Amino acid sequence: MAEKNLYPSDQADKVLVRMPDGMRDRLKEVAKANNRTLNAEIVARLERSFTADKEVEQIAFESGFEAAMLREDVARLTALLQKANESKANQSQNTDEIADKVAARLLKMIPIPLENLDRLTPDYAKPGFTRAKPSKSE
Repeated sequence: MAEKNLYPSDQADKVLVRMPDGMRDRLKEVAKANNRTLNAEIVARLERSFTADKEVEQIAFESGFEAAMLREDVARLTALLQKANESKANQSQNTDEIADKVAARLLKMIPIPLENLDRLTPDYAKPGFTRAKPSKSE
């Protein structure tokens, strides 16, 4: 029984292609190595290019998706850092305010007038204090 040709030549589309010098010879060599006709080699290579295009599109899509995810992660981290810095600044401000309130309350609790505080401060705690040199007799 004769094998039926899936693509009868008389019904197939025909295209005239102009190739650069030497390309036809290169294609013939590759076709021979692949046990194909020149036409079958050209068709196989064209089919492969469509598959490669889809793979490249898929890789580009996945890479774009990954880049978008990374951009979102960076944006989230930046926002978190900003909140942390704002919180730290607020905590510092709150700490200063609390210290001022505590100091004000403590000063209200001290029954001594402020002008007398200097007298109660030991000399060594005052600015500019220098220790007396011991005498030779000691």
